Amino acid sequence: MKPLEKALEAAEPIGTRIVVHTTNPPIPVNQLLQYFRKDDIYTHVFAQRGYSILTDTGTLEPEVYDARKRGVIFDAADARVHYAFPVIRQALREGFLPDTISTDLVQGSCFQPGVFGLPRVLSKYVALGMSLAEVIRAVTYRAAQVLGEENRLGTLNPGTEGDIAIFKWKTGEFQMQDRLGNLLEIPRMLVLQCTILKGQVVYRQIDF
Repeated sequence: MKPLEKALEAAEPIGTRIVVHTTNPPIPVNQLLQYFRKDDIYTHVFAQRGYSILTDTGTLEPEVYDARKRGVIFDAADARVHYAFPVIRQALREGFLPDTISTDLVQGSCFQPGVFGLPRVLSKYVALGMSLAEVIRAVTYRAAQVLGEENRLGTLNPGTEGDIAIFKWKTGEFQMQDRLGNLLEIPRMLVLQCTILKGQVVYRQIDF
């Protein structure tokens, strides 16, 4: 725990947050969360390697709810190996949605089956039970809030940047597998049609 303790020592005087990679933590999650302050980010929230946010009986640790109440931010950051479908399903069953959904996409995982890109990750969460509105909020307005940019990004209110992504649903027999071998059937996938940056089209499909 020394690196985390040192990170907190460095963050406190300058008034900044910490972001913690929580996969396979050295101590149980209920103890780990005691280190988190308001606006600190607990990333890889749905990982199931070593200790996870689930108790031995399969329900969410009460400390997870307590941490959210005091302002800790929970980020998905699934990547290829930092999530497990049973953990996500239980969290959603208990009404515990991720604050933000991110890919944790890196060069080594680019275009790999598990993460591929953000639209595929969003489609996964819809298939797991989140509404499309909840998923979109987690990657737009809520993400902008975490960055302190909610008056400029993540919304289409007058005076904001005017960034828009337009998708269509593509139906099919898509499938994803977590690192434990659990399979998820995804009946439809979000496919990008057009991207608008600051009011200007910067990408569009040829048939859009």
